[in-house]
Amino acid sequence: MEWSRTREEANRLIIKIREEMYDEIALYVWNHCHDEEMTKDILLEVFLEVCRHIDVLEKHECYQGWVYKTAKFKLMKIQNSIRKKRQVSWEEMGEDVLASEDEYDFLTFDEYSHVISADRLNLLKEHYHIGKTIEDIAEEKGKTVGAIKMQMKRARDELRNYLTGENSKNRNESIFYIEE
Repeated sequence: MEWSRTREEANRLIIKIREEMYDEIALYVWNHCHDEEMTKDILLEVFLEVCRHIDVLEKHECYQGWVYKTAKFKLMKIQNSIRKKRQVSWEEMGEDVLASEDEYDFLTFDEYSHVISADRLNLLKEHYHIGKTIEDIAEEKGKTVGAIKMQMKRARDELRNYLTGENSKNRNESIFYIEE
């Protein structure tokens, strides 16, 4: 399809893309972040990119794919920046902070020591906060990589079940149940 390069045609294409894809992209983003404000921000960013690159989209053979990829990259960028802001190094905090009650949004030993064993909590700490590879941890502990991976999976599952209030192991139950 040949697109005219006039401003009016470009505006029509922008409107067409927005009307055609806005709801789809909104659902795609919502399904990945479950945050209304973040969804709105990402949608704004995506459609600003559509406006900025309309000359490319006029000639693109699959503009829908371009818009989806843009949404995916914007979503990843925002989620990574949020993750970096929330990340706090356990090494920098010291054991006294980890052992105390606090108002911050990160795991502390006291809060979750009753949920998983100290060994599993230390395993998660070494991997996610100190940054050791699974292979390094396995070597230090004299275990196989598979055994360490399984211990980490079990620890994550126990924490997730505790944090979501999920008591059953049934994966078919939704953790996003909303009472009416």
